[in-house]
Amino acid sequence: MVTENMEYMANSEQFYDIIGSGSKKAEYSEFNPSLTVNLFQVNDSTAFFKKALFPTPGLSIDDGIIFNIGGENNIGRRLHLFKNKVYAVIKDQVYLITGSVVNGEIKLTHAVIGNINTQVGYVGIAHNNTQIMLVDGVDGWIFDVTTSSFSKIVDPNFPTKPSDVVTLANRFITNQGESNISYYSAQGDGTTWFDPGTFGNFFPMGSEPDIVVGYATLNGKLLVFGQDSTESWFPTQGTQAFKQQLPSIEAGCVAPGTIAKAFGVLVWLSKTTNGTGSILATTGGEPKPISDNTLERVIDSYANIEDARAYIYKNEIGHIMYVINFTTANASWMYDFDANAWYKLESGEKNRHLANDYVYYLSRHYVLDYKEPKLYELSTRYYDDAGIAIRRSRIFQLDKFVIELEHYNKTPFVLLGAEANITQAAFYKIVLNKIRFYLKQGTGTAIGNDIEPILFLRVSKDGGISYGNQLQQRIGSIGNRIYDTIFTKIGGLSP
Repeated sequence: MVTENMEYMANSEQFYDIIGSGSKKAEYSEFNPSLTVNLFQVNDSTAFFKKALFPTPGLSIDDGIIFNIGGENNIGRRLHLFKNKVYAVIKDQVYLITGSVVNGEIKLTHAVIGNINTQVGYVGIAHNNTQIMLVDGVDGWIFDVTTSSFSKIVDPNFPTKPSDVVTLANRFITNQGESNISYYSAQGDGTTWFDPGTFGNFFPMGSEPDIVVGYATLNGKLLVFGQDSTESWFPTQGTQAFKQQLPSIEAGCVAPGTIAKAFGVLVWLSKTTNGTGSILATTGGEPKPISDNTLERVIDSYANIEDARAYIYKNEIGHIMYVINFTTANASWMYDFDANAWYKLESGEKNRHLANDYVYYLSRHYVLDYKEPKLYELSTRYYDDAGIAIRRSRIFQLDKFVIELEHYNKTPFVLLGAEANITQAAFYKIVLNKIRFYLKQGTGTAIGNDIEPILFLRVSKDGGISYGNQLQQRIGSIGNRIYDTIFTKIGGLSP
């Protein structure tokens, strides 16, 4: 440690850009010397480098719903918006959610409209002008909004084990499970399907021997995702309702739950014959990877990624985010299209984020809990996850030191930059004497455990593989905007 008797050989005190750009590439997979958790980068004219780390949104159940479902496997599976109403699949129950604005407050009501046969797993949902169709890998169901009737599809021509569904040209399109075949319904009617023995009533993936995983539409085209390849099809007026457009994409999809489309961009977790690939994005042209080697190595280390779920949303300051959750691996990641950066998301004590699916309704952001029957509002107005403190963390490098910052309190946390004093000393190769962090100070609460919010710091001297003891300093009680958060006498590296 630094002592008062040391003679300094050199001295430097300067501002450091500790904001960075999310998670950068690391040479080794054991650690990441630039990781951001539950924070994201924004432009900020008040910061030294004109950027800052802002907190990700929290969750509130106050303007949400707690569904009355008993037993186990109360999993929030899907959300779907259609004609200003929300449809939610929780466990094996399908709910209709409606809302209204009363004196500026959102009032939500919900009711069960039907049941499906499975309790877990991905559910595909799509709609035409008057019907909503659901498939769960076993059967298919139709909800007719004009008659408010919910029924299982019993047409003998309907395929078995359908894993996903989409609509194009006013037809529902779904697959024969564990095959390369896709089927389509009559126009405007998901209860009527054509005899698969007649030419043109189905279409197979033909470019490569493959199995259909999921679907999406983009710019008037149908994308059929196989396990190892993806094909484009478009509607025709001939005897065959859809025709393939070449060439195909030499990358398939790991799971239909990773396919997400919004704001003109389509994203999915890809797969090839050589294994898990990149997270790809396209606006209609050749798909490009948005994941880097570090994240791809991390995802490849997960034992099961087929249960991954994803969604796209635009947060309250206008950033478009792709969120992907891995339940078995207990991990969540978020890509910011505006900053071109990845961030880690967590809920609770380093667990995957609670949100399993998302919908924008009545000018509010809502998400479905992946393990409990709850619908939350997602907003930067909330600084915790429905009462659970959010761990916000930033790992960055100062010269030879790797620094980990953590903030657990249920209060706002905005990081602007840092000023550090680094010296050389007689008995040390390099010494980190002092770090002053520039934050949005004075963010404590009037009562409770967060009157004096705490910032925690740990230092690694071996490049981020191991860390020393945790140090702590206050951020400042509520209104104390001039409070200084300074760590001193931190330590040094031996020659």
